[in-house]
Amino acid sequence: NSVCIGATGAASLPIVFRAEPGEAPVFNGRALPPNTDMISVGGDHVVVRGLAVENVDRHGIVAWGQTGVQIIGNT
Repeated sequence: NSVCIGATGAASLPIVFRAEPGEAPVFNGRALPPNTDMISVGGDHVVVRGLAVENVDRHGIVAWGQTGVQIIGNT
């Protein structure tokens, strides 16, 4: 399944999705339908950090037009 992050944080307190120390989560899109993004960020002030996305034919992690979104250090 794909992941949609629709929650909104604040500039001073963003919502953070990240790997826990010592963990290496992998989002595998092998079973996704064609033209499906693995992780879609729909909310403002969200940070996505340190995740791995593989086997997707579209975008691994995507955000369109949101404010304060940071996509950092993902593979």
